[in-house]
Amino acid sequence: MTSVNFITLRVSGIGHTLTLEVASCSTVGSLKHQIETRTALPSVYQCLLARGSKLDVDENSLDEVGLKHRTRIILLHNELYAKEKHGYSELSALAKEIDDLNRMKNSKPPAVLSDLVTRICCKLDGVSVDGSKNLRALRKDLIRKAENIERSNCPDAEQDTSS
Repeated sequence: MTSVNFITLRVSGIGHTLTLEVASCSTVGSLKHQIETRTALPSVYQCLLARGSKLDVDENSLDEVGLKHRTRIILLHNELYAKEKHGYSELSALAKEIDDLNRMKNSKPPAVLSDLVTRICCKLDGVSVDGSKNLRALRKDLIRKAENIERSNCPDAEQDTSS
């Protein structure tokens, strides 16, 4: 039976400072996912630098790229982020609006909540994704999240129409 070695990595950059415990056999892709979970920066927009190298092959293990215990990793935006920054920023702002609405949904009458969800969905629809699959997927997830706020607060919204 083999034991898994865990290493501590320090990630810093673009306003974030993280300490992560990860298995040394984890992949760069799984590390990016952990960073996404903690920073909300999608992994497709991350550029990781460590030990003088760019960590750009998601399938490589952390052992393969030479990451050791207490390695410092620099987190930067990548080239794709530069292209999609405007759309991503707009969607991030709307994601915050959705989170704020979700926190106060119980204090709003259903009609008001429905109106607020509709307004947010219209704003989401107005965000230009310029053909980006990433932005399109993020916008679709945010629309679903906004619509779920209304559904969770209005149990009558999904009535059975088969009768």
